[in-house]
Amino acid sequence: IAARRAAHLALLSDEATPFERDVLRRLTRSGFATGRSQKAAVWRRRGDATAEYIGCALLGDWPDGGGLPEVALVGQSNSGKSSLLNAFLGSISGEGLAPVSARAGWTAHLSFFRLSAELAGEFAPRFVLVDMPGYGDAVADTSTRRTWRRAIRAYLSHRPALLSVLLLVDAERGLETEDRELLARLVRAGTPHALVLTRCDLLSPLQLARCHYRVSDELGELNSAAAADVPMISVLTGVGVRELWERLLVGVAEWQDAQLQQPEDGA
Repeated sequence: IAARRAAHLALLSDEATPFERDVLRRLTRSGFATGRSQKAAVWRRRGDATAEYIGCALLGDWPDGGGLPEVALVGQSNSGKSSLLNAFLGSISGEGLAPVSARAGWTAHLSFFRLSAELAGEFAPRFVLVDMPGYGDAVADTSTRRTWRRAIRAYLSHRPALLSVLLLVDAERGLETEDRELLARLVRAGTPHALVLTRCDLLSPLQLARCHYRVSDELGELNSAAAADVPMISVLTGVGVRELWERLLVGVAEWQDAQLQQPEDGA
């Protein structure tokens, strides 16, 4: 009730800028500002998507994805990377295929998961999701964190199968120095990427709208194409998870269509 009242008052208040009021309307439609939860929709996807763990590595010797496109999950430690993978599979927060812990730095390798889903009436492997170690604060020592950073950069620079990078940013924290450095690297390299605000249920609607505005503005300053659309999700409530999942499937389908249209060698 308090959240709904805050959103309503913010829409009527001069304290919210026109851009913030537009984002608040978007939040209302998505469910963040209305108390509406999409948990049931997320849990029902148990039969619609499956994942198979195919291996892990750090520097080199990465598992073979079988020719599937790969989507990399990157971000600060405890930004919700492993939780998002589990949410895609309809698993309750804290449970699922990818281990999740409140301890920063739980993911210590690049972990590869082959995801299958129904698309156009066919259930088959669609893409590989790569769950990466978090950067920033973690319980690991300095040497280990340095190795993680090298592994992330090596993968992002040299993996031919990489389709896109999803940078997860905790809405309570916003963009931090290492996020900006990674974004600048992705922009320079021309690597397709998107930024996803996570843990959005922890902010009031107006706080979330302002966080969205600041992040979008910073992305624009970095000349990142991700500024055009910054998804907002909550793994806890499920809001935004289905939309992000469907967005990934659309991107994979477009990639597959492009592959089919490429001329064969020697043609």
